[in-house]
Amino acid sequence: MAEVAAVQQDAPASPIRLRWVVIVALLGWAAYAAYPRLVATWRLHDAAAAFANYGLCMAGPTGPAKLRDNPTEFKALVRRRLISARVDDRPFERCAKHVRDISGSIEVERAHRAQAGEFREYGVSPRASVSIGALNVSNSSLRELADAAWPFVRDGWTRLVRPSSTAYEAPHPVSTPRSARGSGLPGWRPRYRSTAKLSDGSFVLAMGQGANLSAFHSRDGGVTWASISPTRRAVTSISERCIAPDSGRSFMFGLSDDGRSHTASYLGPDGAPLTVLLAPVPKAIVAAACDNDALVVALRTAEKRTELMACLYRKACRTMPMPKLGGPLEVSHFPVDIARVGGVTVMAINTSGVVRVTSTRNFGETWLPFTVAYDSGGLRRAGPTRLLSVGDRILLHGTMSRGLKSYPVLASDDFGASWRTP
Repeated sequence: MAEVAAVQQDAPASPIRLRWVVIVALLGWAAYAAYPRLVATWRLHDAAAAFANYGLCMAGPTGPAKLRDNPTEFKALVRRRLISARVDDRPFERCAKHVRDISGSIEVERAHRAQAGEFREYGVSPRASVSIGALNVSNSSLRELADAAWPFVRDGWTRLVRPSSTAYEAPHPVSTPRSARGSGLPGWRPRYRSTAKLSDGSFVLAMGQGANLSAFHSRDGGVTWASISPTRRAVTSISERCIAPDSGRSFMFGLSDDGRSHTASYLGPDGAPLTVLLAPVPKAIVAAACDNDALVVALRTAEKRTELMACLYRKACRTMPMPKLGGPLEVSHFPVDIARVGGVTVMAINTSGVVRVTSTRNFGETWLPFTVAYDSGGLRRAGPTRLLSVGDRILLHGTMSRGLKSYPVLASDDFGASWRTP
């Protein structure tokens, strides 16, 4: 036995220790298990940056935070940017590459490359095939990557949403002004709408003619109106014609002797009454506005298209070019209203709850680009679609139709270039 023990003691030690085998095996298993989590961590950082870059591209400086924390507000910013674009612009095309990085959806990427007028929310085409909902970019892939990256990412994915320093940043979408609540004005469309300022600073308004003549009084600059008798002296001096303030000039509509044409008559202290032809009778007068220099009339044709006529004081009436929305779309297909103040003609059009305004100083030779004055936000509610000159101010207002007790009102003191709460 002693010899056996001696032999065992003299035997060389094994170069491989079991504990090292176990340690190497554990390290190998750890590396094998950690590798996909490390890859997920790497991919998560890239995806979070792409997500933030997308928000910055779509909605400006606040886009990444809104996209991460409040998708509803982010969608509102996207809508605001969409409706403010020209109809033939592609406002989100630059952001399509981020969609490919985040979701890889070809359909969503294609929607980002669409023209503004192709979106239903833009409101100009009954055949619009795209909606803002088609721009949906989900954060689900980031949540999945954050779960797969644990424990290398312990705080979730939200803290990683930071845009790249070289990412494109869209301008912050400008919000539409908050409207006041007005009341008192009816929904029917008269040919004549004339206002006058009284000595106490209040205003009277005469609408319509004959049996349809109505009169109203406002003490708050035209926001709210109360019905008054049309026989009051302040009303009779401005009723049943379009009054040019401060000059004594006015315009009246009539029919030619053969009854086939509308006419416009010039009245004023600087000459005898003068009557000129306006338009054939099949065309209906839907709106009129005047100042000291001219009368502008909106006509509706039998084909339900809108045309404009400009009648400079004591001169023949002539066709006035309509503004352009951009691309092939024509403003003539939409409901319009007009106002005229200080030589400027202002036009408002209603495109499915989005009210856009433009103006011209040269009778339609050039028009300013359309700006969004009011957006219903996609809700089915009546917006301010009528224009009314009240002194040097223009009001954009709704009407008390369909049982409504109030309506939105906006005001412009710069000939329709901008709008604010009155």
